[in-house]
Amino acid sequence: MFLQFELWKQCSFGCKFCFNRDVPKIRNKIDTMNMALKILNSKKADEYDEFGIIGGEFFNGEIDTKEIHDKFYEIIDNFIDKIKQNKAKRCLVTAALMYDNPKDWFEFCNHIHANKVDNKFLICTSYDFVGRFNEHKLHNWSNIMKETHKKYPDLMLHVETITTEVFLESVMDKSFNPKEFEKEYNCHINYMIPVTSYAKHSITKYDFNKMLPGFFPKRETFLNFLQYVYENDIFDYNELYNFINIKNHSDTCYCGDAQDKQIVLQNRHKTENKTSSILTNDDYGYLDSDIHPRVDVENFLDMIGD
Repeated sequence: MFLQFELWKQCSFGCKFCFNRDVPKIRNKIDTMNMALKILNSKKADEYDEFGIIGGEFFNGEIDTKEIHDKFYEIIDNFIDKIKQNKAKRCLVTAALMYDNPKDWFEFCNHIHANKVDNKFLICTSYDFVGRFNEHKLHNWSNIMKETHKKYPDLMLHVETITTEVFLESVMDKSFNPKEFEKEYNCHINYMIPVTSYAKHSITKYDFNKMLPGFFPKRETFLNFLQYVYENDIFDYNELYNFINIKNHSDTCYCGDAQDKQIVLQNRHKTENKTSSILTNDDYGYLDSDIHPRVDVENFLDMIGD
């Protein structure tokens, strides 16, 4: 089971589609981390064998005082202790990796490496075709990804990519090959559907797509993509089974809502494929259909068989 904590929403990058972009940042960082540590040190934590922290961002100036720094590393050391005591098989940490100054990032990597647990930490970063990168940020991301693997080859790198219209078309016109990308960056890609962000329920995906063209895919494009990647041996059956499949999401996530009020989300790995307590059909999925894209993936899997 997987236990996850959102420590704060603060992030200086401001990706145009980000969930946290317009959320007030009102939770106290120290209080939130103390809450996380209280849970991590309780008997309740023994029910879990995977642990993770998400932001916001951690390594671009967000750890800006000694108190915050020390408390953050108290959480990291808690994870390390659980790994060494065989109470955790894997720990996950998110990082944007677009930093002008990666000092904080490599301090974290050095800490993990010094404790000889590189292969038990999964670093979760993102690569998107709409709304994330400009040329400078992409240059930073590419260099830091490659330098990280060079210095810490056992550190696991995981990339999330949103299945935007631009992404789907880029694969089909051969300007982007997921397998070549994974080899270049020594990573594994997981995929997620586009959403407008829970902080913007007043805007529909149709209006959102006008602001950020190419973000939401058309259903026909998605269906053509499934056929294309299977027929061209880009994704096999098992890879399509995992495509936009949220089974790896956390069982329990302590996070902030659209007002940054502390909430607990349960069973995210079971409830977000076709329904969600915080999203509606106007917030996610296809631009031109209310059918959940995962339904089309599962229908396609049924059609091709194992």
